[in-house]
Amino acid sequence: MNSFLPIVGSDRIIDGIGAMQWKLLGLFPVMTASGSDITRSAVGRLQAESVWLPSVFCSNGVSWTSTDSSPLNFSLHSSFVVQGERAELDFTLDQMGRLKTCKLPRWGNPESADFDYVDFGGIYEFMQFLLSSTIIT
Repeated sequence: MNSFLPIVGSDRIIDGIGAMQWKLLGLFPVMTASGSDITRSAVGRLQAESVWLPSVFCSNGVSWTSTDSSPLNFSLHSSFVVQGERAELDFTLDQMGRLKTCKLPRWGNPESADFDYVDFGGIYEFMQFLLSSTIIT
């Protein structure tokens, strides 16, 4: 049995304004934040989560370059602007073109230090074809 109490929360951006809220047991606030640094951080999360809606990368405002590649992996770099913040995403794809990793510099202070750009991203281990889209998880 897990002996930890769950902390549930989110960061969000609505109408260009970011905020964060985390609660113990989903009831008691343990962290609430807003302001320009939090907005920049929320935009970074939105940029990273663009992988869940691949059509974002089909717009005219997105530029692509190929970076280092190996026989087992292919690397791409994508650059675009969301909410006034430039996104610089690095992707790794396998031999079949499946997304393996995504990384970008995201504005934040995860170690409670001064705000700065820190690596943020994910590792994707499973893909499923659903209707006319491929869903990564």
